[in-house]
Amino acid sequence: MKPLITIILFLTVLTTNAQKEYAINRFHSGNVKSHGWIDNKKKEAHWVYYYQDSLVKEKGTYKNNLKNGFWKTFYANQSIKSEGEFNQNKKEGYWKTFHNNGKVESKGNYLNNKKEGFWKNYNKNGHLTSIEKFANNLQTGYVTNYYDNGKISSKGHYKNGQKTDFWTYFHTNGKRSKFGSFLNDKETNYWHYYSMEGLLQKEGHYIEGEKINWWLFYDSKEQINHKCQLKNNIKSGYCLMYKNKKLTSAAKFSAGKNIKEWTDLASFKKENKLSDLK
Repeated sequence: MKPLITIILFLTVLTTNAQKEYAINRFHSGNVKSHGWIDNKKKEAHWVYYYQDSLVKEKGTYKNNLKNGFWKTFYANQSIKSEGEFNQNKKEGYWKTFHNNGKVESKGNYLNNKKEGFWKNYNKNGHLTSIEKFANNLQTGYVTNYYDNGKISSKGHYKNGQKTDFWTYFHTNGKRSKFGSFLNDKETNYWHYYSMEGLLQKEGHYIEGEKINWWLFYDSKEQINHKCQLKNNIKSGYCLMYKNKKLTSAAKFSAGKNIKEWTDLASFKKENKLSDLK
């Protein structure tokens, strides 16, 4: 019986080995494109992929033809591009991405191939550019964004991946540039805009991301220069011009086209209803 058992085991090993082979794939140029193990026609264990110039593009392990385990990707200059774990072809756990100079670009966690929890993002100099929070791959909660010089560029809230509620934006010198509210990722209600010196430049209404109703525009002394009625971001209605706080001229627009102008207040009042200016 012992010799028979030995023969059976030997044949089993031969059969198993016949199903597993080391595969090498090539570009038309003849350079290696990828190589790794094939077991029963499925990718298994360690694989390496290359750019056409034979430099490594990515490498990692497979299980049952699916990416499984630790993987790395590389730029053409061979600096690392990303690294992290896969579970059945889906990103899982802690991941990092990198700029092509080797500095970290982003880092955070995946759950079932979707970003989850807090993520940090950095510029090529290694300075923090934003701290974000994700739920099911959508931005959520409070977020702060930064300029390359470290100063805040914007801050506000996300809900289901869209900007919502109150947001504030800043110039590169740290002074506030604008503020207002969002609803479903679009500007809404009243917004204010400021120059880098902190002076009020304009203010007005939004509805679903479109400028509407009266908008006020200011000169370098924060005095009203002119104000216009807008609809869908373009002039539609009256525009009133001021100098030293006094009305100097007026015009009427339709869908952005100037259809009438007045240079004196008396003729303007005679031809128009003042109730239209409300």
